[in-house]
Amino acid sequence: MSSYTYYYEHNYHNEEEVKKGASKRMTAVYSHPILLPRDRKYYMNCLVMNIQDPEISIFKLGVDVTPPYYSIKNRCNNALFLSFVLDGAGKVDETRFECGDLYFTVPMQKHTLSSDNQTPWTTVWIMIAGSYTEQLQSELISHTTQQWLKFRQPDDILKIAEFFIYNGQPPENAIPYIKGIVQTLLSYAVYGDRLPDSDQKITFSMQRMISKAKEEINQHLSTCTVASVANRIHLERKYFCRLFTAVTGVTPQDYILECKMNWVKTALIETNLSVNEIVTQIGYNHRNGLLAAFKKKFGCSPSEYRKMNR
Repeated sequence: MSSYTYYYEHNYHNEEEVKKGASKRMTAVYSHPILLPRDRKYYMNCLVMNIQDPEISIFKLGVDVTPPYYSIKNRCNNALFLSFVLDGAGKVDETRFECGDLYFTVPMQKHTLSSDNQTPWTTVWIMIAGSYTEQLQSELISHTTQQWLKFRQPDDILKIAEFFIYNGQPPENAIPYIKGIVQTLLSYAVYGDRLPDSDQKITFSMQRMISKAKEEINQHLSTCTVASVANRIHLERKYFCRLFTAVTGVTPQDYILECKMNWVKTALIETNLSVNEIVTQIGYNHRNGLLAAFKKKFGCSPSEYRKMNR
């Protein structure tokens, strides 16, 4: 597990200066996301993680609301950039991008970014450096012969990015966390408004995330909820539900219920716990809720099931 440091960066443009045709950017750095201002007209907020691991050495995730006439000239970094255009338009060199376009630039690719003068763009963007970029480039190239893809649901992209930027401290194990963020956002461009509908299209990293979710469910069965499991594996809840269903064929809520019913069945056969004790241990607030769920699945009450199987 690689050690790392992280901080939160805020850049902004003075609105009065923008009106005069100036676009000088001011920068501030914060230790906690709660300090990030979000009330300026033109600003950028991002999470910066310095890992210094060969696989991922640095990672940035940002939301950028640019002013008109803004540009970054001749940018060239040893990093992969992914930018989701959520609103407005702009150019990368001479190629125009607008809402619904994901453009990417590969490590050491010199390029100039410029926002549209009439409708400056809002983007969610990722910068990532390290050997993991080779895998990402291969995945991107497998879906396009150019350096851009279409995506849908820009509101979801923004919500997911803001979730990871503004919701507190990243976990100790940074690299799986970062990969989860990247795969979550990238899936909206690779699969549009749907998740893969066949095992061949489900990546290994997706399968691994769902395996981790199942482990979390089994380890915390009496207290887990869909939201708590999504949070533990560092995925936004809505995306987690879509991904879990695509990989397993059942919703996470149904999977949790299935695990609880199987635990109850085992407890009825192998222990002398009363039904009330079983209700308490498996985390049901009401006895009637468990009885109804059990009867629906097994066709009889817990007490009847115990008599038939002991």
